[in-house]
Amino acid sequence: MLRTSFVSLSTGTRVVVAIALVLSVGLGLALTGCRGEEDATEVGQPATGEAAEASGLACTEPWAEGFDANSCRMENGDAPPIQPLYWPNVCDPHLTGWAPVQESFDQLSWRSFLYASWPAAADGMPDPSQPIGVAQGGELAPVVWERFADAARLFGSGANELTSEDFGAPAPVPEGCSADGPRVLTMTSKVPSAAVLAVREALTATAGEGETLEGLQSIDQAFRGPLYPQGPEGPNGIWPVFYEIRINKVEYDAIVAAGAQNKSPAELNCTDLLGCKPFTFPMESTEVKAAWKVLSEDEVGSGRFFHRKLQVKDPVSGECSVQPMGLVGLHVARKVPAAVIGSDLRKNTWAWATFEQVDNVPPVKTGSDGAGTAYSFFNPDCTPAVDAATCAAVKTPDANPAYQCCENLYRYASGTVPKHPTPDQVTRIDQAPSGTQSCNAVYDPLDKGVFDHYTLVTTQWPKSSDGPGDPTVTPAHSRNTVIETYFTTWQNGSQVVTSSCMGCHSGSQAVDMSYLFLGNTGSGS
Repeated sequence: MLRTSFVSLSTGTRVVVAIALVLSVGLGLALTGCRGEEDATEVGQPATGEAAEASGLACTEPWAEGFDANSCRMENGDAPPIQPLYWPNVCDPHLTGWAPVQESFDQLSWRSFLYASWPAAADGMPDPSQPIGVAQGGELAPVVWERFADAARLFGSGANELTSEDFGAPAPVPEGCSADGPRVLTMTSKVPSAAVLAVREALTATAGEGETLEGLQSIDQAFRGPLYPQGPEGPNGIWPVFYEIRINKVEYDAIVAAGAQNKSPAELNCTDLLGCKPFTFPMESTEVKAAWKVLSEDEVGSGRFFHRKLQVKDPVSGECSVQPMGLVGLHVARKVPAAVIGSDLRKNTWAWATFEQVDNVPPVKTGSDGAGTAYSFFNPDCTPAVDAATCAAVKTPDANPAYQCCENLYRYASGTVPKHPTPDQVTRIDQAPSGTQSCNAVYDPLDKGVFDHYTLVTTQWPKSSDGPGDPTVTPAHSRNTVIETYFTTWQNGSQVVTSSCMGCHSGSQAVDMSYLFLGNTGSGS
């Protein structure tokens, strides 16, 4: 989900945003322009595009040929092909007036994942001559979504001068990192560039033994503090999870053309301007949010992680180093015609998919019975053990070591970096919807190289709506364990999920369901 799963709001001076990636994968389109059905609306100008039809979803497009619109199989019952074919929508190839079901959007999510995760050619589009998820010469080639624009650049220094031609340009290299090295992960939260710059300044301070560094708000997850996996250890303790946000060319061009990177959410939403049309993204806009953890040598050698050697900033020392980073979560948010409710292109017009690496946490009903499996964010032998009633009564945040085995507990206060953090104990709470389980049963066994070890958590999509701020979506809740870790609450002795990407992103401070603009200085996503 994107931000509650990627959700975000302003809390005082801190904008907590977590959109979740995101795989905003209008993905392939992203790089060369495409099938956008309307132009972005410039602030203060009338809208030029016509609303996409939400009904009448019959199509003869080649991307839909042979697919069953109500399942994740082909019409003849076969498993779908593994190919980098871009899907701009969901539809039924035969029936006008057809309405999508969960499997329809889950099929779209898997096709988007395959497209976005395919090795990229020089132009950023999928290279059909290469197989997906297979190392060539010992290295995994850059994939399509990695060629998307870095949101930190779009809202960082020099954003005013950006043009469409700057889409593929790398983000500026932070001080202390190598311009000749691999790309830099500067985010330790779902909060982009400007907040990160403030963090770098704060990192010049030192903390005493057992103390925390104050004022590091970009280390936070949405509305909460940082996430720490079970390992490995770095020079200053366990490395936190790092994030990055990327957007496809359709969305990038819309933002640059409207000068939206320099405007506040109030301006873009016309809160204070009479007669202006709110900024609206074109169809096929895509946002991707990736979550990465530092890998141990054994994890690198396992072949179970899509991994890269990337530069990262140590949250305690501020030093930059090259580390083996493994992808553990991926959000993909896409604006597609089938997700439009009525004629309002700003009213719940996105489909929100979220994927995870399968070793993140145990399956729902496994819990502490996962002994023998090495999970990235769960220790079946965690001690000291504390009973559920004690955990439920903890007033968060609370970093007391006695509570380190409490599941999904918000332990480290937002805006702080613990000097010697202990791992978080994370669990999955909700089973995937039955439609998603059926879809995964088809796609999980297919040969996808390293991506055999990634699965769809679910897709959240709109079925009906009474307007922004009150969407009716399905499933009602969606949580990526490494992006919305702490979006849970205790009820009647057990935990329940409270995260809803679309519910969050329909908030009044979002711009057409996106939190990229919060603070308008890279302080939101």
